[in-house]
Amino acid sequence: NLSLCQLKGASFNECQFKDCKLVALDWTSTASLRSPIFDTCNMDANNFSEMQLAYINFKGSRLNDARFHGTKLKNADFSKCDLQAAEFHQSDLRGCDFRQARAYQISPMHNQIGKAKFSYPDALALLQAFDIILE
Repeated sequence: NLSLCQLKGASFNECQFKDCKLVALDWTSTASLRSPIFDTCNMDANNFSEMQLAYINFKGSRLNDARFHGTKLKNADFSKCDLQAAEFHQSDLRGCDFRQARAYQISPMHNQIGKAKFSYPDALALLQAFDIILE
């Protein structure tokens, strides 16, 4: 359990976290976060803004209220994640895997999502940004 820990200056290189409780962490203050794997972790209220996190693995994790503002997440794995109230803004999500993820709200107008993978019917959430009516 690393919840609420101060990560300022800490380095995490090729670490694997499995079934860990990592709540309310600000990863932006770390010295380095290279190639981590977060497997079925509770990561509510984490901040990853303005970070370079291509190929990061969050598979099966809970990321409720997490912040990804200006984050480079190309080819990241969000499959089977719970993303309730997670904020993606001006982020690079190209090639990301969101299959079987749930509760995400990603605006295609404010994020790069080319070649990202989504599951039906959850992918319909991508249309919310367009203020259209589906019947």
